[in-house]
Amino acid sequence: MKSSKKAKKALYAGFQDFLKKNRFETIVFILIAILMIPNFWNIYMWHDEAETAILGKNTMQYGVPKVYDGKNLFTNFGKEVDYNSEGIWDYSSWLHFYVAAFSFMLFGISTFSARLPFVLIGVLSFIPFVILFRRISINSMHYRLSVLALLLFVPYYLYSRQSRYFSLLMLSISLLLIATHKICSEKRIAWRDAALFAVSSILIFHSNFLSFAVMIVSVSIFLFIHWIKNPKLRKELFRKGFFAYLLIFVFAFPFALYADAFGRAQSRGTLDDFVIRKIDFIFHSINSNMPLILLMAACLAAAFYYFRKEGSEVKGKVYFSLFFSIVPIALLLFPRYSDARYITGMFPVWISFALLTAVFLLKSKKTAMKAAGIAVLALFLLTNFFYAASFYPFILGSGIIEDKCHTLMPQKGEFCGKWIDENFARQAKISFPFFYYLYEITHDYDGPTEGISKYLLENGTPDSVVFANLKYTAELQFYTGMKVLGEFEYKETEIVPDFIVIDSPDRLDIGRVAYLVNYAESRDYRKVELPYPDIPWENRPVLYYHKFWTQPVIVPAVVYVRE
Repeated sequence: MKSSKKAKKALYAGFQDFLKKNRFETIVFILIAILMIPNFWNIYMWHDEAETAILGKNTMQYGVPKVYDGKNLFTNFGKEVDYNSEGIWDYSSWLHFYVAAFSFMLFGISTFSARLPFVLIGVLSFIPFVILFRRISINSMHYRLSVLALLLFVPYYLYSRQSRYFSLLMLSISLLLIATHKICSEKRIAWRDAALFAVSSILIFHSNFLSFAVMIVSVSIFLFIHWIKNPKLRKELFRKGFFAYLLIFVFAFPFALYADAFGRAQSRGTLDDFVIRKIDFIFHSINSNMPLILLMAACLAAAFYYFRKEGSEVKGKVYFSLFFSIVPIALLLFPRYSDARYITGMFPVWISFALLTAVFLLKSKKTAMKAAGIAVLALFLLTNFFYAASFYPFILGSGIIEDKCHTLMPQKGEFCGKWIDENFARQAKISFPFFYYLYEITHDYDGPTEGISKYLLENGTPDSVVFANLKYTAELQFYTGMKVLGEFEYKETEIVPDFIVIDSPDRLDIGRVAYLVNYAESRDYRKVELPYPDIPWENRPVLYYHKFWTQPVIVPAVVYVRE
């Protein structure tokens, strides 16, 4: 009994000591949890989240992510493109499906349970983020500013509050970066660091194939450079590196073959589609998370100050941040699908590197430089100024861009003007994401998925049949439980639907929408306009697109009802 009491006292004393030493981090962690959790279940899931939820539900039922549940077939690309001959999904990794399935087993099937585990993983990712900050920060000011920036970094919250693999990547990629930094910065390579390298890489692979490819190539290049520069460590690095890569091979390669992950990595599509996707990736997806202006400023600060005047330890930290701020982004230029969501675990590196300019200015003895540092810090943390400012030159040259667009895509008609307005002119507006996020977590949101689902449930039965295109197929299958046929089914069936859901056409879906409109208007259907805005991908987490509040009804959501 006495020994038990002593152990409890020692544990309590150790915990108190930990809190005293990490008071700042503990306070920030509590604040992040408070900001992360409220209202995460309020907004209905968008397509990608609904994909996770549907396949998670089927995983709970069958043990593997089957695409057919006895009533509905879930597919994005048609027969045996994203599933195999056995009806098992093989288009992406499975880990997030099992996470969702486990949550459904515990809490039932709902938006709340679909998102809950990913939200919690996002909150817990704070721990490896802080460890990484400690390892790559150049001084205490840089470290504290990095932790504070994470508290105000809206993409961290948006991606964590999704029923998707994003928070899994935050956790696993940050662990991989910690292992890589430890291997390359310490005199001896510990077996536990090699094991952490392997385990985190395996977790990345089973979270997302593309993320794994980008990160394993990035860290391998970094380790190879370290191997060349450190002859004394070559044998040890080779021996323990071989152990780590062997583990990765054993636990990843068989599933990669099963899912044809290598074949899916090939870039497909037309040249104009490829160019548009890369522009969107760099100028919107990356730029809204890691402002290109701050990235370039940090590169200049590294080249002209940190690499020239600082000691070797600081140079090593800056080099690490510079390398991993650029190389994974560069590698993502090659696949067809490029998005910041595939490397969400890079958030701490991006934050740390982006703050180098502010730290440089704040260290100055000149008042004007300090004031500039405070301004840079405030604009980065509280506004989208650096994102918006990057579009000003494009607005001035919009005429030239439109001419080039017409040359590249003469068949697109009025597309170029609309594309330039949406992707350049509108993006140049100043906004305040953190304050918008505070509004989101304290207010109700009404979107088209919610409105359409409620209408179908009120006016249909569990046996009702719905035709819908890709933007609503998964969502309506999950929220209504009705038989919902997507584009790859309704054109090949003689079933007459009770409802036809129309989504507003964008540059990709004009033909699909026209088909359903013609189908409905050439038959005995009544058009119903709902008091909800029809906006595609309403809850996408990417910062430049995300809707923080209910949008005005400019184009209403439309349902055709059979008379």
